[in-house]
Amino acid sequence: MTPYPLILLSILTTSDAQEMCSKKADIAFVIDSSRSIWKPNFDTQVKFLYDILKMFEISPAKTQVAAVSFSNVTSPEFLFNSFSSKMEVLEAIKDIKYTKGSATRTYTALEYMNEEIFNSENGARNDAVKIAIVMTDGETNPGGHDNDLSLEDAINWTQDEAKVAKDNGVNVFAIGIGSRINEKEIMGIASEPKAEFAIKVKTYEEFKTDKLKELVAYRACSVGKLTTEKPLEPLQEQCFRLVADVIFAIDQSTSIESEKNFSLELDFVVKVVKNFDVGLDETRVGAVVFSDEADRVLELKDEMSKGDVIRRIHDIKWGRGNTFMDKAFVKMREGFSKENGGRPKQVPQIAVLVTDGVATDPYRALAEANKLKSEGVEIFTIGVKSARLSQLNELSSDPDSQHVFSVDSLEALSSIVSRLSSRVCSSIQEKHRRRTLQCLDCWILTMWTKTVLALSFVVGALCDHFCSKEADIAFVIDSSNSIWPPNFDTQVHFLYDVLSLFDISPTKTQIAAVSYSDIIKPEFQFNTHKDKDGVLGATQNIEQTEGGATRTYKALEYMNDEIFTSKNGARSDVMKIAIIMTDGETNPGSVDSYSQHDAKQLTLMEAKRARDNGIYVFAIGVGGKVVDEELYGMASEPDSVIKVPTYGEFKTDKLKDMLAKKTCDVGETTTVKPNKPEEECFKHVADVIFAIDQSTSIGSPKNFSIELDFVNDLVEKFDIAEDETRVGAVVFSTGASRFLELRDGVDKTLVLNRIHGRNWERGNTNMHLAFQKMQEGFLPAKGGRPRLVPQIAVMVTDGEATNPFKARDEAAKLRKSGVLIFAIGVMGANRTELETYASSPDNVYYVNNLQALRSISSELSTRVCEQRIVSLS
Repeated sequence: MTPYPLILLSILTTSDAQEMCSKKADIAFVIDSSRSIWKPNFDTQVKFLYDILKMFEISPAKTQVAAVSFSNVTSPEFLFNSFSSKMEVLEAIKDIKYTKGSATRTYTALEYMNEEIFNSENGARNDAVKIAIVMTDGETNPGGHDNDLSLEDAINWTQDEAKVAKDNGVNVFAIGIGSRINEKEIMGIASEPKAEFAIKVKTYEEFKTDKLKELVAYRACSVGKLTTEKPLEPLQEQCFRLVADVIFAIDQSTSIESEKNFSLELDFVVKVVKNFDVGLDETRVGAVVFSDEADRVLELKDEMSKGDVIRRIHDIKWGRGNTFMDKAFVKMREGFSKENGGRPKQVPQIAVLVTDGVATDPYRALAEANKLKSEGVEIFTIGVKSARLSQLNELSSDPDSQHVFSVDSLEALSSIVSRLSSRVCSSIQEKHRRRTLQCLDCWILTMWTKTVLALSFVVGALCDHFCSKEADIAFVIDSSNSIWPPNFDTQVHFLYDVLSLFDISPTKTQIAAVSYSDIIKPEFQFNTHKDKDGVLGATQNIEQTEGGATRTYKALEYMNDEIFTSKNGARSDVMKIAIIMTDGETNPGSVDSYSQHDAKQLTLMEAKRARDNGIYVFAIGVGGKVVDEELYGMASEPDSVIKVPTYGEFKTDKLKDMLAKKTCDVGETTTVKPNKPEEECFKHVADVIFAIDQSTSIGSPKNFSIELDFVNDLVEKFDIAEDETRVGAVVFSTGASRFLELRDGVDKTLVLNRIHGRNWERGNTNMHLAFQKMQEGFLPAKGGRPRLVPQIAVMVTDGEATNPFKARDEAAKLRKSGVLIFAIGVMGANRTELETYASSPDNVYYVNNLQALRSISSELSTRVCEQRIVSLS
């Protein structure tokens, strides 16, 4: 975990970003153009830059702009002195090239920026603010360039070039897009403070939002301008997704003077609350009022949305009386308890006391505040007009400068909302950081203790038994000539290091291995070696055959027919695990008479045979030539696919530990069961309607056809007839339509042809309209059989709902009518959102791309069938 968390995009409320920026600045854009970015997403990225620059006054006297794009090549786009007008710069931005290179040589782009772009000969000015905006969707990857530079050296080179830029006075923003970014690298590239200069964007769709455009423009325009009194980022962004318990103590004593003044106090609390993500799993908010007595008017355990919390606070009435702060602290201490919804010692707990007076009993107030602090609660105090600052200093946590606020009037409370919210959120972030470090220290101490104990019993043994699982693990290792020999050696060393983390013996973990290229080479069986040293020695001796083919199907056939047999030491009462490693795709070469398509199908058939026999399959793909459809088709589930950009990753402890942990967790955090025969889905009666996303984000007619093929794969598994399963279908984007009614979907050939014949139409992602159309489609008038047979809705989408609130409501109506909902999300979809639509979290499936949909078709059809069986019983 990085000491400075990357900022996730939230809401920009400032109006500054909407104004034209007339800053004297030289701004250089460094733009990732590698093939990991889908072309439509690259176009979205360029449009984003275009819209940002429209907010700047571009001229030789004000803002100048330069740009360079990068992948395996570095492409200078234009320099500061290439153009003198805004129109010319905007036109040049639109012409930025998509090189679609296989590498991500961030270091060469930054080197070019340092040596050429920020050079006076190319228009850079000494008296202008220097700004760089670096954008990437992954991490540095040399991709075999630069004399086979290692991944580690390439990443370090990127950091060195970023440091050169910062040392030369360039303010560097780093924008990371998607889940594949290296957060450590992004943080290293960005200038200080990291909270301002490092920005994480979840998907390219966010580039289309005004809030992100305004955020980046606002920050760039603010470089060198903002003071420490004004936060450098929107507060809702700083407080986004922080987990904490926060209780406000609100003074309602007589000195408040009027209901109107009391409402000013409540408005202040509400404005602070608005900066938090409120929920049982995020920030929980409580409230106490005090005067002569104190009362908890809002408990942390109350399951309420942010809107509900705000309404509850606004409904509090002025009470009058004295100022017994001690009673407020007592009530807060009770409120933070586990019984009342608090999470002591699990999350930061924050108390915020607002008062306009002096404690009626200052000694008790101090004593109760100290009790609260002794239980780990951090106290902030806000004093209005006649409140005594010295008393607030005693009641608050240290240091006073960070925890005590004072204003002259209730009207002035609004002026400190930003500063208080920023301080509270910063404190929560710091507590999380310290807790992480404490956990790390604890882990180190635990490991040290275990090591010392191990040394007491086994001399020279250090952490030798990381995983003592009872399992038979078979490695299936690509040995073809597409792998550079040094990379093959790296792969073997990786296996050696992973196996070092297991307790290898006939009663615990057994290991077997086979390598493959144009020949299938058995390396050793489960019963070949009886101890760890023998297995590790045999692993070291695995040699590359360097064949011209990649006969994965033959290696898996050998694994099924030979390795996992009792004669070769396989056991029937332990977990069976296969780990397949490849740097490409199945290729029969000239060895077999199969076409490549048929060979690939054989690979998938053998992988399915393994899974049906109870073998849990991991698929590891290395480099840019692997085919997702094959990887996901072999693997037991999407989470058992591991994609590695380069062989340099095999040298990292992170990957070794991850594979060892995933393998050791099989059967504990995964479900291992043979696929049920597809025949189980025959002769069962149901109404099934598919909702098929045809929005713009699908990307192309080819991608849409992949989605249709997936639906038809599921349809193939049903026995379709008027008195058995009836199938309907809906397409949706900006609108929705039923193109296949249940009354018509009683002939399998008709259904398959009707679905296959749909054309892609583009548009938004109005899922609520799809749910409406499905609900109508399940009615008797459309051929539905409500309450007579199970009714099942299957939603397939690659995006987030355009109107998630309406979608949630319509899905709830559908479920209430007795329909079981399954939701299938492709990268770009929001899994949490899908879980609110589906009948249960188990009915949600998620894959990384459309090509991987087929990898879940068998399991999904089985799950749908199970639902039908359950509903009928």
